[in-house]
Amino acid sequence: MVAAQGITAGALARLDHLVSTPGTEYRYCNAGYVCLAVIIERAASRPLPDFAREHVFAPLGMASSRYWPGPARHPPGAVPLDPHYPAPLSLGDGGVWSTATDLIRWNQALERDELGVSALLQTPGRLDDGTRLDYAWALGVREHAGRRIYRHGGRWARLSAARGRGSRRPWRPQPPRVRRAPTAWGGGRGPWGPASGRGSTAPASTSRR
Repeated sequence: MVAAQGITAGALARLDHLVSTPGTEYRYCNAGYVCLAVIIERAASRPLPDFAREHVFAPLGMASSRYWPGPARHPPGAVPLDPHYPAPLSLGDGGVWSTATDLIRWNQALERDELGVSALLQTPGRLDDGTRLDYAWALGVREHAGRRIYRHGGRWARLSAARGRGSRRPWRPQPPRVRRAPTAWGGGRGPWGPASGRGSTAPASTSRR
């Protein structure tokens, strides 16, 4: 586990109370995906970058995408950010460096359900009382003209990015498939730009079910 993840996990461990009862309130929280990254690493007994490369990037042919934990501020050959605003090195809530071409490929994979997780990733959460949220796994969920729209954006320093995708046909609810889901990310900048700004992959840690 990289230092940034350890710092986040340590800070969470020191909390002596919850902000709200889990399942009763939606709160946007980057730390939730940092925890998810740690869970994946422990379950797979391997670093998240290796797991993602084997199970996501390689199968989809996303050769220009990777998780980058440091210690350098950016991967070799990447377009560097403003040195006053280096990209954080935590994984799960961010840490993916990619290209616009690879992110289009990611959208295609979600549309075609090539990894078998699209229904899970795109299903909005619900609170314990049944209230439906407009947020799924790192995706805002909206409806327009009878069609479902999935979107997310992020910003870091002087960069901003957004990713959106609409369903091809009027949406009908489908049950999620119970499979392990990889972490997801937002829009892109290339070549080798950070896949998104902070806040691009934050789950609702107290409300996703």
